[in-house]
Amino acid sequence: MDVYGKSGNYFRANMWSWRPINAIIDIVNDKHELGLNTDGFAYNDGAGIDNQEQCSILADKIEELLDTEELEGSDLIYINLGGWYCDDKFHYDDQIAESLNLDYPIGSFLYSSVVGPEGEVYKPSHSTDVEHIKEFIDFLRTCDGFKIY
Repeated sequence: MDVYGKSGNYFRANMWSWRPINAIIDIVNDKHELGLNTDGFAYNDGAGIDNQEQCSILADKIEELLDTEELEGSDLIYINLGGWYCDDKFHYDDQIAESLNLDYPIGSFLYSSVVGPEGEVYKPSHSTDVEHIKEFIDFLRTCDGFKIY
């Protein structure tokens, strides 16, 4: 996704990285009742936020989300969107994926991989670098509003 700030700045995220960022936006929007209309944030058709005040509040709330002891030492944030990888193999609706989705409901953030019932290491299919999220926070603090294309 190409995110263009009204101030002329720019943020880029591929689809695999944007989905977790978009989920983070939705989670903090709901949790803190920010009242942002995030319809269309998953698409590249011009949705966005039209003012700096809301962008700054969103940046603060995302930063608060990152301020967790669980994140210490991790450079990735995973979000469970229903798909899991094990040894670079994607699992859809098999029993293990269903079990993992019960233990880590869709929308859950994870800061590391998890160990399956037989010792396999699983990770959600969607993740993004913590540094990339911090870049988005910096973008939000100076964008004066944005549109997603």
